[in-house]
Amino acid sequence: MPGGPSFDAAQVADAYSQLSGVIAGFAFSSIVVLLTYQIGAAREGRKTDGRMQSALLLLFSCFMGMTTSSLAYSVLSGMKEFARALEVGHVVAGTGFGVSGLMGLLGIHQLILCSNLRIEREIGIVSGSLAPLLITAYQVAGLHQVGDSAATVFGVCAVVAVLAVASVAPHLKESGAERPEKSPSAYSTLSIAGLGVSSIPSLVVSILAAAGGTADVPVWPAYAAIVATFLMCSWVMVTFQREVGRSPSAPMAG
Repeated sequence: MPGGPSFDAAQVADAYSQLSGVIAGFAFSSIVVLLTYQIGAAREGRKTDGRMQSALLLLFSCFMGMTTSSLAYSVLSGMKEFARALEVGHVVAGTGFGVSGLMGLLGIHQLILCSNLRIEREIGIVSGSLAPLLITAYQVAGLHQVGDSAATVFGVCAVVAVLAVASVAPHLKESGAERPEKSPSAYSTLSIAGLGVSSIPSLVVSILAAAGGTADVPVWPAYAAIVATFLMCSWVMVTFQREVGRSPSAPMAG
C-alpha cells in the first residue's frame, strides 16, 4: 500500500548479522573448552571419547560458518537501495546461516553422546529432522518474496522433497542399525562440506552487492542456495539422523 509501512529487509539483515556473531562466539567458547579438556587429558595420559573430536570439528565448522554469515548479513544490511539484490541475497545468506546452525546442533549431539544424559534421541531428532525442515522452510519463505509463481512452485517442491527425505530417513537408519559407530573421519568430511557450503554464500552476497545497482539481478543464485541446503540437509537426515549408540570409541576417565 503506497505510503504504508514496509518490510525493512536491510534492518532484518543487520539483526541476523548480530545473531550470527553471537552464535559464533558461543561456538568459539565451546571450542576453547573442548581444546582445554583435550590438552589436559593428554598431559595426564587420560583417554577421551573419540566423539569429542567429532564435536570439535563440527563446532569449528559452525564457528567459521557463522562468522562468514555475519559478514554476509552485514553486507546485506547496507544494500537497502538495491531491493532486488537484497531479497536474493537474503535467500543465499540463509544457506550459510542454516547450515552453520545445523553443524552446531550436530556438534552438541556428539557431546551429549559422550555424557551420561539420556536425551540423545531427542537431540538427534531435532538436529536430524526438525532443524533441516525449518532451515528449508525459512529459505523458501524468502524465495517467495523474490520470484514469481515459478519460484513459489520451486520452493514448494523443495519443502516436499525435504519432507520425503525426512520420512524415509528413519527407516534407512533402522535397516543399517548394526553398522559400526562412525569414525571421526566421517564427521571430518561432513564438517568440511558444511564449512564450504556455509562460507560460499558470503562471496555470492558480495558479488550481488557489487551488481546491486543493475536491474537485472538474476534469481538463480537463490535457487542454487536452496539446492545446496537441500543436499546438506538430506545428507544429515539420511546418514546421521537419530544416532543413539552410546558405546564410546575410547572410555573417558576421570
